[in-house]
Amino acid sequence: MVKSFFVKAVGVLMVLVLFGSCAGTTTMRVNATDPNGRLIDNATVLVNGENIGQTPNASVEVSNFVGTEAEITVSKEGYYPTRTEAVHKVKPKNIILGSLLNVFAFLWVVGPKAQQNVVLTPVATAGQ
Repeated sequence: MVKSFFVKAVGVLMVLVLFGSCAGTTTMRVNATDPNGRLIDNATVLVNGENIGQTPNASVEVSNFVGTEAEITVSKEGYYPTRTEAVHKVKPKNIILGSLLNVFAFLWVVGPKAQQNVVLTPVATAGQ
């Protein structure tokens, strides 16, 4: 009976090691809104200086490694350019799998939120 339990436990651990992995990256999407919360289309998005496209479809893979920052810059004609750091969150899947499989997996427990929203302020026009 003890041998059967041990064999099953080893089998489960092998499956976890082979198929369960910590997410090393997050696909981060960036949207731009005006101060009233309305989406702004066709704003140019840079992440760490690299052009990743235009809103609303701008997305990029960003590392979940602790200490990795993603600087987001969003600009569009008629709005002031906005530069901000990506908002991060704890990745529960990485904590659970990291505690079971690998002590070093805790280096990937915090990553950027999948959806980043950047507020653009309109440039005041003459006569306002």
